[in-house]
Formats: sequence, C-alpha cells, structure tokens
Amino acid sequence: MDVVEVLFFVILELAVLLGIAVFVLDRKRRQLQAQVQELTREESAPESDVFESITSGYLPYLEKLILESRAQLEAAGDGGTGTETETETETAEDETTLAIRYRLSLLESEKKVTERCNDYPEKRWEHVTELFTPPSAPVPEDDDPELEEAESNNPLLKAQEQIKRLESFRDKFFSMKKQLRELEASRQKLTEQLEILMPEAERSEELRALLDTMNGQRDRLQAELDQLESQSDELAKTATQNTPVQEQENESSSALTKQIDKQNRKISELHHLVDDLNLEAEKAEELQSRFKQFELASRDMNMCIQVLEEENQFLQEQIKSLLELDENEPVYHSGASADAENPDQKAQLEALQSELEGKDQQIKSLEEKYASMEQEYLTLYEEANS
Repeated sequence: MDVVEVLFFVILELAVLLGIAVFVLDRKRRQLQAQVQELTREESAPESDVFESITSGYLPYLEKLILESRAQLEAAGDGGTGTETETETETAEDETTLAIRYRLSLLESEKKVTERCNDYPEKRWEHVTELFTPPSAPVPEDDDPELEEAESNNPLLKAQEQIKRLESFRDKFFSMKKQLRELEASRQKLTEQLEILMPEAERSEELRALLDTMNGQRDRLQAELDQLESQSDELAKTATQNTPVQEQENESSSALTKQIDKQNRKISELHHLVDDLNLEAEKAEELQSRFKQFELASRDMNMCIQVLEEENQFLQEQIKSLLELDENEPVYHSGASADAENPDQKAQLEALQSELEGKDQQIKSLEEKYASMEQEYLTLYEEANS
C-alpha cells in the first residue's frame, strides 16, 4: 500500500515537471518565431522601398517617379557640355527641362489627387479639375518661322492641346450624364405616380357605368323636351301673335327648356368632376346612393313632363276651338266691349288662365326639386375634394 502511494506521487511529480517543461518550451518557440518574423520584415523592408512596379503600391510608386524626375531635372541642369554648338545645346536643354518639369508637375498633381480621393472619393473630378491645369503656352518674342516650326513640332504643346480637348470632352460627358440621371429620376417619379393612379382608375369603372346610365336618361329627357318644343311650335303656328295664352305657354316652355339646359350643364360638369376625382371605396358607395336619388328625381321629372304634355294637348284643343272663330276677328278684345260681346270666351279664358297658373305652380315645384338636386351635387363635390 505504501509503495503504491509512493509511485503515485512520483508519477504526479513527473507529470507536473513535464507540463512545466512543455510550457517553457512553447514560450521559447513563440519568442523565436517572433524574432524570425522581425528579421524577415527588416530584410524585406529595404526591398519594398524600391517600388519597381505599381503593384508595390500606387502612392509609393508615384513618390519613386517623382524622385526620378527630380534627379533627371537636376541632371539636365548640370549637363549640356558636349561638342555641339551653344545654340543647339541650349535648345535641347530647354526642351528637356520643360518636359521633365511638366512630367514632375503632373506626377505631383496625381499624388495630391490620390491622397485627397482616399479621404473624399466622391469629389475625385473636382480635385482633378482643380489640380490638373495645363500650363499656358509661352508667348514668342518674335515671329521667327523657325521658332514657330519648332513649336508646332513640340510634343509638349501637342500634349497640352490634347489635354484641353480631353477636358472639354470630359465636361460634356459628365453634363450629359447628369442630365441622364435627372431624366431617370423624373421617369421613376412618373412610374410611381402611374402605379398609384392605376388602382383608382380601375375602381372608377362603376362610376363610369353610372354616368353612362345618367347620360342615357338625359338624352331621353332631351328627346321628350324636343318633342314638347315641336308641339309648342306647331301650336304657335296655328295661334295668332297677340294671343296672351300662347305667350304664357311659350314662356313656360322656354323656362322649362332653360331649366333642362341648366340641368344638362350640371350633369356634364358632374361627369368631368367624377372623371378627375379619385374617390375611395367607402365614398363610392355614397356616390352610388346619390346617383340612385338622382335617377328617382329624373323619373319624377319625366312624369311631370308627361303631365305637362297632356295639359299642353288639352290647351291646344281649347285654343283650336277658340280659333274656329273668324280669322279676321281677334280672339281677345280690349276693354269692356269684349266682355259684353262674348261672355263665354271670357269664361273659357279664365279657365285657361287658372290652368296655366296651376302649370306655373308645377314648374316652380320642379325648379325647387332641381335646386335641391344642385345642392346635393355641390355637397358631393365638396366631400370629394375634402
């Protein structure tokens, strides 16, 4: 028993020592890996500063090109001591120096644009137009043809002209692109409005059907009114011009005609209003009930017109019976002589007058009905607008 315990403690101590050794070795391994990585970075850092290509990084590559251009500019300023003549040497030095300076300015501008675009990429073209400004061409002092020919063959001036043309093309391109975006936005808005209006147009089919029914009733009433007017015209042809009964009949017919025309105008106005309005579902039911009320009122008006037509026929027969007198003798005489000569005619005229007064009352009642209908249409129009 004692031997087992001793062995157990020995094994436990060995396991603890083994764990400590593994921990220490792992820590040393990590330290060695860190040192190796640092050495690798130190060895690769000088090579990365070379930036032989653009894949090493755009900004470092631009810095490398700028340094090379500055070195070339310094070399061009120090050189030029050969066997050539002084004039040719100065001309070559000037052209080389201008080209190197222009290249250096372009590289510096490109570097600034890249740095700014990293912070504000949406303003890239603003930075480009601000920094890439081509230098103005030098003004010649004299009109030397050899100098003009040299300038025409100068690649720097040709490059400047090409840059100007490219800038004008760029401005036109972006203006057209902006207009295209505006047109696309307006088209999108119109599409959304059309999608909103399409369901309203589908719901207005029932209203159009009701309006067609109303138009049919209006045409029927207009036909009956035309028939009544034709009968009144025939009665006017047979009666004498100084007949007061006929004048009152014509006045009542004209008043009724005006009232019908007014109602037709109201119906046409209602037709346009209903076409322009986009009523909701719950208001469409209320509009249908109002149209039914209008249909009932139109039927009442039709019945009234039929009654008036019958009364006009009765009056026509009465007037024809009065016109059976001598054509040279007027139907109505002025003063008391007419009353003394023909008392029967006076009684008939009074009866006709009373009947016409009754018709006037009926016409007034019709006018009141139409006024109430107009008020209902105005109320409906206000509710639809609200």
